[in-house]
Amino acid sequence: MPLFRWTRLPAGSSIADIDQRLSWPHTLILGTQYFTVMLGAMVAALLMGFDPSLSLLMCGISTLLFYVVTAGRVPSFMGTSGVFVGAVIALTDYDGQGGNAHLGAVLGGILFCGAATFLLGITVRRFGTRWIMALLPPVVTGTILLLVGTSLASIPATMHDGTPFGTGILLATAALLAVLLTSRHQFVRRIALLAALLIGTLVHALSGSALSLAAPISLQPLTQAAWFGLPAFQAPRLDVATSMTLLPLVLVLAVETLAHVKTVGDMTGRDLQGQMGNALVADGVGTMLSGSSGGPPMTSYAENVGLMATTRVYSTAVLVVAGILAVVLGLSPKLGAVLRLIPAPVLGGVVLVMFGMIAIAGIRMLHDHAVDLRQPRNQVIVLVPLMLGAGHFSLSLGALTFDGVSVASVAAIALQAMLPRRAGP
Repeated sequence: MPLFRWTRLPAGSSIADIDQRLSWPHTLILGTQYFTVMLGAMVAALLMGFDPSLSLLMCGISTLLFYVVTAGRVPSFMGTSGVFVGAVIALTDYDGQGGNAHLGAVLGGILFCGAATFLLGITVRRFGTRWIMALLPPVVTGTILLLVGTSLASIPATMHDGTPFGTGILLATAALLAVLLTSRHQFVRRIALLAALLIGTLVHALSGSALSLAAPISLQPLTQAAWFGLPAFQAPRLDVATSMTLLPLVLVLAVETLAHVKTVGDMTGRDLQGQMGNALVADGVGTMLSGSSGGPPMTSYAENVGLMATTRVYSTAVLVVAGILAVVLGLSPKLGAVLRLIPAPVLGGVVLVMFGMIAIAGIRMLHDHAVDLRQPRNQVIVLVPLMLGAGHFSLSLGALTFDGVSVASVAAIALQAMLPRRAGP
């Protein structure tokens, strides 16, 4: 389809296909709603200490790049990849407060990972997807997603600020988000993450100020922030050890992207196999651009699929509107200051559920592809990486240190390649 040209949705139709659009007012409303829900992409960026305004700007630019590179055939909003959270926190000793002052080498590693993802996409373009599907079958991709979610559980566990009140707010926010996600109302489910963040922050602020149970939330940074302005850019610093430590996470980025393209194809009844290479190229370019300017790694954000399944609107016009909004609001330090007001326990409650949903996505992949866990071979491919990741088994080779997710991801692929394929009970 020609770029930025969509067929008007026929009257009476409730399902908008990829190359169709609703009326422009309706498209703008849906794009605004989409952008609002996708603000959840900022949670991972905040956890790693990235500038929220710059992160949002990079999300918008990467979304528009993704649209162009895939020729408008794959609807996707690009967000911050959560799989880097554990590694970045460990590499920078980030305490979760304010900006992260030690991101230089990590940015170099993100740039390196983006280049690797780009080359992977070029390879898929040239040789097709059969080889990568053999390398990353559902038993491997499902296991990697499952271990990513479970291995990150220790992060929200430390976000209670050390007080019973903070722990209570964390658990209350997690419970609230769970209730919102299971609501019968589609609109409530779509804004569940934002609603939980807003309500949790209000409860924290009111309880803290009225009952002196927590430090009051200062609005001074918000009042001092300008309405419009460039975010704080930061140059990357190339460090071989840091880059090699982060490199195995490219496998997880690839899994996220390929799973997204396949799922969208299944939902729309289209064969999007030919766009998998383009999607990886777009991810790589977006991640390189973000890392080179001081931003986080980019990936096809998981909430895309849920929102499209709920609205049954797959139109890429909606994603273009959401991307443009992200670019415009990414140039507002005021919005970045708003995001920084979220208390750590509230953020921890949301993250607790979000990381759990990553694990559930892995379980669903194993289930949907009928992976037979009665087979000893499949059992080993799942259990060994899962235990390595959950136990945070790191590996040091000289100056290089690989975290549990990296070690476990490589282990899953290695076991898939090495174990004999024998039928059995």
